[in-house]
This record gives sequence, structure tokens and C-alpha cells, in this order.
Amino acid sequence: MIGAASHSAEESRQVLPLNHPARGRFRVAAALAGVVGIIWSIATVGPAERFTIAMIVAGVLAVLVSLPGGNLGASSTITLGGLLIVLGLVQLGITDTSANVLHASVLNVCGVLLLGLVLGGCGLYEWETDDHGRMVRRIRPVAADLGRSPGRRR
Repeated sequence: MIGAASHSAEESRQVLPLNHPARGRFRVAAALAGVVGIIWSIATVGPAERFTIAMIVAGVLAVLVSLPGGNLGASSTITLGGLLIVLGLVQLGITDTSANVLHASVLNVCGVLLLGLVLGGCGLYEWETDDHGRMVRRIRPVAADLGRSPGRRR
């Protein structure tokens, strides 16, 4: 094979930063970004506007997707960040039209885009693997699994 098609699966995994030492801090930063987005929208727009309600939903979702941690949290944080970027660009396109049902200004759209970029960036640094380089499915042990040996089932 010639060129980029000859890369193996192991080489392609090196694109993502795996097992970053600050992945817990990035999880907290993603949740904090959601809270800051809520506060920012209430401070700039007002508490009873349509855009503020949409931003509160986005901020609560940002906090909720950062809770599980591990690869589930990473993939959901990246997905929400990408979705916010796409929705922000769509909102930017309809800002001065009658389709602007959220009554968002360019400043509001910049806040949505910034929240999406922070969430997506934080999610990239949350990926975890085990000692053999395989992606980890569950990070935190469930309380019922703490007393079990690995080979025994109940």
C-alpha cells in the first residue's frame, strides 16, 4: 500500500492523547465550562429569554456528560462539543433573519461556539486505555463489584 492507507490501527491510535495525567482536571473543566456558560448567558441576555433557556439546557448537559468520566465521558463530551459548534454555526447563519427564534445575537453565538470548543477540547484528553493499550470500558468500579474476584460471577 502507498501513502496514508498503509497505517496500522496501532499507529492511528497515536492521534488521540491517551491516559493523559490531567484527564480528571479536564473533566472538571468541562463541567465548569457548562456552569460558566449558564452564568454567562444569564448575565448577558437575561433570565427569561429563549436563548438563556437553551443555554441552560446546554450547560446542564455539559455537566451531565462530564460526570461518568472515562471513555464514555470523553466520547459524550466530544459529541456535545461538536453538536454545539454545528448549532452555533447554524445560529450564526440565521442571526439576522426571521428564522432566529432564539433571538440570539452574534455575541450569544460566540458563547455557544466557545463552549463547544472547550467541551470538545476537554473531551480529547479524557481517553483511557489499560496496560495493553486497549480502550477501557468502565473506569470506576461499581459498589457491587468491589467484593468480587475478577473470575467469579454472582
